[in-house]
Amino acid sequence: MQGGLFFLQLRNPFQNIFLTRQVSSRFHNNFVPNFSVIVLNFSTLLSIMTKTALDFLQTVTPFHLLPKDTLLSLSEVILPREIPAGTIIYHQNQSQLKELSLIVSGEVEKYIEDEQGRRSNQELFGPGGSFGAMSMLLNNRKAIRSVIAVTDVLLYQIPQAEFERLCRENEDFYNFFSAEFGRRMLRSGYASMLTAKPDATSGFQRSDLAFTLSVRELSDQQVHMVRPDQSIREVALSMSNFHHDYALIMKGEDPIGIVTDEDLRSKVIAEGRSYDLPIREIMSRPVRAISPDARAFEAILLMFRHHVHHLAVRDGDGFFGVVRLDRLLHGQGTSPFLFLHQIGQAASNEELKKRWKKAPAIIEDLIERGAKPEIVNQIVSSISDVIAINIVERSVRVLGTPPAPFVFMALGSEGRREQTLSTDQDNAIIYEDVEPERREHVRDYFLRLGERVSDDLNMVGFEYCSGGLMAKNPKWNHSLSHWKSRYTTWVQEPTPNNVMIGSTFFDCRAIYGSAALWEDLRGHILGLLTHNSQGFLGQLARAALINKPPLTFFGNLLFEDLEDKKKVLNIKRAMQTISDFARINALKHGLIVTNTGERLLELRKKEVLQEDEYRELHQSFYFMMRLRLTHQAGQMAATISPDNFLSNEEVSRIEKVTLKQIFRLIETYQKRIGLVYGGTMMG
Repeated sequence: MQGGLFFLQLRNPFQNIFLTRQVSSRFHNNFVPNFSVIVLNFSTLLSIMTKTALDFLQTVTPFHLLPKDTLLSLSEVILPREIPAGTIIYHQNQSQLKELSLIVSGEVEKYIEDEQGRRSNQELFGPGGSFGAMSMLLNNRKAIRSVIAVTDVLLYQIPQAEFERLCRENEDFYNFFSAEFGRRMLRSGYASMLTAKPDATSGFQRSDLAFTLSVRELSDQQVHMVRPDQSIREVALSMSNFHHDYALIMKGEDPIGIVTDEDLRSKVIAEGRSYDLPIREIMSRPVRAISPDARAFEAILLMFRHHVHHLAVRDGDGFFGVVRLDRLLHGQGTSPFLFLHQIGQAASNEELKKRWKKAPAIIEDLIERGAKPEIVNQIVSSISDVIAINIVERSVRVLGTPPAPFVFMALGSEGRREQTLSTDQDNAIIYEDVEPERREHVRDYFLRLGERVSDDLNMVGFEYCSGGLMAKNPKWNHSLSHWKSRYTTWVQEPTPNNVMIGSTFFDCRAIYGSAALWEDLRGHILGLLTHNSQGFLGQLARAALINKPPLTFFGNLLFEDLEDKKKVLNIKRAMQTISDFARINALKHGLIVTNTGERLLELRKKEVLQEDEYRELHQSFYFMMRLRLTHQAGQMAATISPDNFLSNEEVSRIEKVTLKQIFRLIETYQKRIGLVYGGTMMG
């Protein structure tokens, strides 16, 4: 017979088994070579099948870890199943699994499918591969991924009850599947796939466009451009004639400034300036730029971060167009981006406080809809930024024009743009050096500004820093030369105390004020890092080694008893090692970016990290960030003060498996940090 199947009718009335020619060939060759239908004594057939299954199981990981008598018992309950090529065996999030499938011959493909039917995370598995384990153990038997037969496939299927018994009774056997699943969570983005998808009835539905549309699709390519020597009158007339509310001031093919209707009103009419002055006298600079391939949400956040309404769109070295905030916000309804805009327009601390209380609901909604945690992080940090900018601007209006240029700085987690809903304020002020006779007056002004801003932030909901790292503290409110001196001391005299303070100030960025001051300080910091910084980095590394991942001696999660809280995991502390690792190596390689994700990416670009190392660390960090944000949003929704302590009960089985893998990963990177003790670092 040339067909693909042999039918064996067993004397046992309860079993009909289909075997492929490959497996049944031993019957064909050894027993009845010219017959396609064979009738065998059931005990004889069962013995042959058991031996075949036993031989196969002994070669397959992790079944080879099981005792032979366990494998023998298992081989007696295995059910063979043949699947024709092209058959979808399981549908993601739909099929209910009742067995673990082992591939005896042929190939299957596992994949994730989105709502448009597009496949991602495809993986091919051949003989010895398996599927269904984690769906049964961790996902209530619902298929995590779709599985399709690429070729004709023969499977051995182990019933769920038998598989779960093996997992309960054999820890190494279970750990194989859980560790493999944890690794895939880090590599393939299972975490976002397993979160809820957007609800079409959600009030935020329109805001999803901000996560999918590119800047290229939303930018103006017909841009009004003028020369810097043209008069204000000429530019205003041309803007009116062409119905534009802004004009780019160009030097050659580069935009060097921008002027808007608002500039004409506030800088010319209100101040009584001559219309014959060159437009460069009132233009705003620099013109912030963004790639045309960036997403709309990235442009919105960049605008709020720098307090601008227009961005130049650059394609490589070329100028592509302009993207405007009003167009990005059009149709956003009650989106988080419109929420940011409303915060910026708030006229009092009371209004800011009310809006800050609404932030958890927005963050919780974003998480439930599957927004990436790094995006959620940026939105939380942007909300904090806009609140701080609002308070600084209103404070300046009350205190009067600053006597010198200054910059208001964010430190710590806010400096890294990793703000969560449980935070205190870490900030500082840098102001320009002035002549000796003005120093006292200038210092008095900025101390009053720092005190007012810190007090207002506390009133809105950003509590005072318990360690006093605030602009209201005279220690952290100084001239540029003083700040340069402090950084020099931290790097060149790396005492434990200097390193502890300095590590916070290396996670800093400008929120408001003079970009030139911040760039000057950045240049000084870069110079310090290129000369004799090994002692400072070594002390940073030693401090990072103190914080061990929360695992027991046997590799299980370590939930601690904390005062009145029973069995909790400090997720902030668990994340800290990755932040430390990224900071140390970024500083070593002269990278002044502060965000942990951006630091890891820059280390990848410099080939300090390999691609798989970058993906592991990035996915690990933001997996934990998602848990942290979800926990805090839930607490605030229940009017509970947010913290960083996850209870044993609120961490799902899938999350526990993934956290175990993450903490094992952290241990390996701590060992790499430990190389500092020998005077060297990776890279």
